[in-house]
Amino acid sequence: MAPPPPRVIEEVTEADGGVIKIKISIMKNKQLKCWWSDTDRVNPLGMAEPGGNKPFVWRGAGVWARFWEACSKSTRPFTRTPEQVADAEKKSKQPRKGETYEVEKVLAFDPEASDDAYFLVKWFGYDSPSDNTQEPATSFGAGLDTYTWSSQEAWQHFCREGPSTFNPTYAPGPVPVSKNKKAAEAKEPRAGQAEKRDPPPAAAAAAAPAPAPAAAPPTKRPCRHSLLSKATPQLPREIRAEQSQEWQRCC
Repeated sequence: MAPPPPRVIEEVTEADGGVIKIKISIMKNKQLKCWWSDTDRVNPLGMAEPGGNKPFVWRGAGVWARFWEACSKSTRPFTRTPEQVADAEKKSKQPRKGETYEVEKVLAFDPEASDDAYFLVKWFGYDSPSDNTQEPATSFGAGLDTYTWSSQEAWQHFCREGPSTFNPTYAPGPVPVSKNKKAAEAKEPRAGQAEKRDPPPAAAAAAAPAPAPAAAPPTKRPCRHSLLSKATPQLPREIRAEQSQEWQRCC
């Protein structure tokens, strides 16, 4: 049986109230599915799944760094109201199936602990220090920022040392693109549609408008004497010489 596809954390952002929101993707049946969740519902450092704890895969070191930046800005771990603590205590007293325990408080983070059990936990209903246990990150059903920590210093110590303590797995390659209808239409023209290209030179020349005809040069208006010379009959030579001198002065 093939292992399940990895869940990739694509982006991390901080929402109102200090909630850390994460964008998750998974490839199923050659289709990419993405959705937004938050640390109230999932544990980015290793959410429990049927068949074992499978950690998330991160989309690059930048997303991993933004997660820890959002953690360092969160104040929920050490500013829970008495009502929130009382509500957690009420839930811890309800009947449970099997041996399920409610985390009352995270006392400390120890990056040098063996077997990846970095977190010292106090459980609801168990007040003896001997009942406190060291737990790995995968023991938490939600993000570590959703639990009460013993102090602000303990939480800030976790935010400082956590990035170098855990070894994230990065997703190889670029972000996959879902082959939906819109993406296909953006890449290829539909059937029957030709790409718009520049016309060939001959077609461009044929499509160009014909140049306007050049204006004819102005013609010289003939003199009235030249018109008369074509219409009058032949005159004697003496008269024609006198007329020729007169026309030269006129024309």
